Amino acid sequence: MFFVPFLYLISFFISLAILAGVIISSKRHNNMHYIFFCVLISISLFGYWTIAMSETAEEAMIGLQLTYVGRCYLELVAILILCTFCKIHPRAIWCAPVSVLCVFSMMSVMTIGKTDWFVRDLSFTRRNEMGELSYSTGPLELVFEFQLVFLFALFVMIFFYAHRHRTKMAYSNCFRIIGIMALGTVSFLFERFGNFAVKVHPFAFLIMEIVLITMVQTINMHDIDSNIVSHMLQQQDYGYIFIDMKRHYLGCNETAEDLLPQLRYLECEHIFTSKKAPVTGTINKWLNEFDSRTDAQKLTHRIYDDDKALSCMIRPLRYGHKNRQVGYTVVLFDDSQQFKYINLLNNYNFELEEKVKEKIDHIEELQNHVLMSMANIVENRDFTTGDHIKRTSHTVRLFMEYLKRMKPELQFSEQYFEAVWRAAPMHDMGKIAVRDYILNKPGKYTEDEYAEMKTHSAKGAKIVEEVFGEFEEPEFVEVAVNIAHYHHEKWDGSGYPEGLKGERIPMEARIMALADVFDALVSERCYKQAMSYEQAFSVIENSLGTHFDPVLGRYFVECKDDLIRLYEGECESAIEIA
Repeated sequence: MFFVPFLYLISFFISLAILAGVIISSKRHNNMHYIFFCVLISISLFGYWTIAMSETAEEAMIGLQLTYVGRCYLELVAILILCTFCKIHPRAIWCAPVSVLCVFSMMSVMTIGKTDWFVRDLSFTRRNEMGELSYSTGPLELVFEFQLVFLFALFVMIFFYAHRHRTKMAYSNCFRIIGIMALGTVSFLFERFGNFAVKVHPFAFLIMEIVLITMVQTINMHDIDSNIVSHMLQQQDYGYIFIDMKRHYLGCNETAEDLLPQLRYLECEHIFTSKKAPVTGTINKWLNEFDSRTDAQKLTHRIYDDDKALSCMIRPLRYGHKNRQVGYTVVLFDDSQQFKYINLLNNYNFELEEKVKEKIDHIEELQNHVLMSMANIVENRDFTTGDHIKRTSHTVRLFMEYLKRMKPELQFSEQYFEAVWRAAPMHDMGKIAVRDYILNKPGKYTEDEYAEMKTHSAKGAKIVEEVFGEFEEPEFVEVAVNIAHYHHEKWDGSGYPEGLKGERIPMEARIMALADVFDALVSERCYKQAMSYEQAFSVIENSLGTHFDPVLGRYFVECKDDLIRLYEGECESAIEIA
């Protein structure tokens, strides 16, 4: 039986590999329950290997404790997974007692080897190059066995509760979860009341974990909120329908149901090839057309429903670190007004042009709203900056207006002027990737904390490019990326992230640096008092040629009076950007 410890060790490493896979899949979804489930199984498998490799009774008892540690919480975590999947919020009235029961079991396990309460008559032998631990049941072990059966029964009750209340869920996955827990409970009881040299429970654990990892991707695909957030276009004007590669309906947002009321009657995992709803057949034809294109990135059609004309765009739904396609995203937009304008084109050309312009302006307003909303997400996480984003955006706009009016030799185009002030709110977008305790730390950063804070510029540039690269003008995207990436560079090359020097720093980043530092100087923060305007301008003047572009810096100081009026709320340029 010398190969048994090797099997336990292989099972443990496979479990760790599965755990790593679940952690990787957590980049876009909250998979903490699945991660904890895999951790508990890994602990138990390590315990079995420890017993098999033990040389002494003390080592074997530690291994026995580890095997029980994983079991103490496994059923509870599985219940929480089921609740999450069925969109049921655990109630304290039953969750608290169950948690107390699990904690009690955990504390009971810690008595192994010290008292006879959990197990007794412990004896350790080594046979066939493998440690074996025999024992008889103590009173607390009976409580533990009751816990297993009770939690499995509770698990099944929650499933039937969800079914009775018609909670939207994929029954195939629910049955898999029930099967997993049944396998774990039966294998434990089988091992407990049987006498086998090779334990079956570790391999049952491994099977449970393998089945779980095959379900994680599908479960995450049913996480509709996360899928919508991944598109970064959560607007009330847009409806989203999600379909997997087998044409199973995964879900949609409320706007999609408002635009296509037939969606309200579709059940989760409804097959789009069926004829239950007319719209599913139409969309299925478009999916076939989309699949027939070798280079398809998006496909646009229209749906005419009663008096509505809906624009329908099909895009691939991608998932995982390899960004592979796992389904389809159908984006709906109420295009009725534009369709009516097109029908009236021949008779009302002038009126149509005005309406189209209004539509374009509306879209630009929506885009600007997205810009400011995303920037506000960052600002709301950073309690030290107040209205920093709005103030710096107004400052950039005022400064750009001054340069365009008073320094025509710079030859700023209207497109560049607009791109700079629109992109200004995105300069600190990378702070969304910085941990909260660093972002809001009142005192001085450690070296590691400061190093992490400095990563926000490069991360912000990447976020801006990924989010706006597909639907914004290339010139705007380039300007926004440069502002986010390089606004902490310094004229003498001592800045970050790349240590650019002089005119190698993009013009828009040099402009943003002036506005950013000026606002930091004259604003009160939790770690400093606000400077006076005179002191702030003095700091900027003394930093020309080292921190700031000496030419742009002098122009900025020339705006002194206008900037003071702006911050005192007296300047007409203080206009809301969004």
